[in-house]
Amino acid sequence: MNRAERRRVEKQKAVRRLQKELTGQILQEVENDRVEALMTCFVLALHEEFGFGKERCLRALRRVDSYMEPYVSSKESVQQLKEKVRDEVGIVISC
Repeated sequence: MNRAERRRVEKQKAVRRLQKELTGQILQEVENDRVEALMTCFVLALHEEFGFGKERCLRALRRVDSYMEPYVSSKESVQQLKEKVRDEVGIVISC
């Protein structure tokens, strides 16, 4: 492989690394937007359906966050959380 070919290969590798990094950033932004939308809808439902005010909504969000932490840190799976909801509440969640 001559010098020009090595430069071309290195340039392609750099482009691929950049694409991978940007793809990861975009996916993270999309995931963050989804979580934010879900939390927003959750608070609106609590407020409109049950009359929850600021303090009760914040308590609920903190509780939701406490359930999210084991999932985010890979200590608990979505399946385990869904089973807990099924067992304790009697609701099967599937999308």
